[in-house]
Amino acid sequence: MSDAVWALTLCLAAVAALLVLRRRTPIAFWWLVGFPIVALRVLATYRATMDACGLTVPASAVRRATARLVGREAAPVPPHRSLPRPTGSGLVMKLRMATGQAPEDFFASADRLRHAWAAHAVHIRPTRPGWLELRLIGWDVLADVRRPRRKPDGGGLLSLPLALRDDGRWHVRDFRTVPHELILGATQSGKSVYLRNLLCGLARQPVVLVGIDCKWGVELAPFAPRLSALADTPDRANALLDALLDEMEARFRLIGMTSVLGADAVLTSDGGDCRTAIVRCRSWSSWTRWPNSSSRRTGTTRSAGMPWSPSSSA
Repeated sequence: MSDAVWALTLCLAAVAALLVLRRRTPIAFWWLVGFPIVALRVLATYRATMDACGLTVPASAVRRATARLVGREAAPVPPHRSLPRPTGSGLVMKLRMATGQAPEDFFASADRLRHAWAAHAVHIRPTRPGWLELRLIGWDVLADVRRPRRKPDGGGLLSLPLALRDDGRWHVRDFRTVPHELILGATQSGKSVYLRNLLCGLARQPVVLVGIDCKWGVELAPFAPRLSALADTPDRANALLDALLDEMEARFRLIGMTSVLGADAVLTSDGGDCRTAIVRCRSWSSWTRWPNSSSRRTGTTRSAGMPWSPSSSA
């Protein structure tokens, strides 16, 4: 067999191995093949791409004067960047915006940057004044979800990492920052899976869980042993909400009569004398209809900070 045939056979075997690697372990394929190619493309075309997307600024007076001395024209200046750093789903660069630029300029050009660098997506996020994080995604991480080996810590009470985002990072749900939530989506969009993950995470924390599922508990019945109360009909849901409101008003009234807090004090739901109650409402549309609305609400979340007293039940 001639050397040319051997070389062709080895090339075909290498291509087949890369195709199998890309299908079986896309992260390994990205680190070995995808990242070097995309990083070189970004570095080689960075200035031209930024100029074509309108993300450059005129050169300074010193640069223009220096260019005139050598008989050249000063080129526009792109944002200063760091070297590309690989991630499990793409690469990350830090950009320093020039004077007069705003994050909105980069948000508007994200799709053009994606096409210019042949990436699946480009996400821009401000990190601090004057600095941006450009995250380039190499492939659709949600088409074939690969669970990361390490799951980040939730960050404390009422903070839970629940799902992977389309930029390859974890979505962390923090009830202390945003205590209320409304979950909407079409059929098979992942609402029930999201709720199950949320309930499983909250079940490990010292919080009161109350469920409302007006489809006779078909969604929340598996969590009944952990729930303090579960309403599975509209009448029971109304009665449960009335009881929760009465209890909350009574405890707030008790705090108002016995509190020694100052005028600048803030009541929080995660303090030492408060216990948080999470109310999960499933299939709101089967319970009631919102007035003056023709669309259906398929899920809603209510959260309330409820003061805790030793005589009250959990």
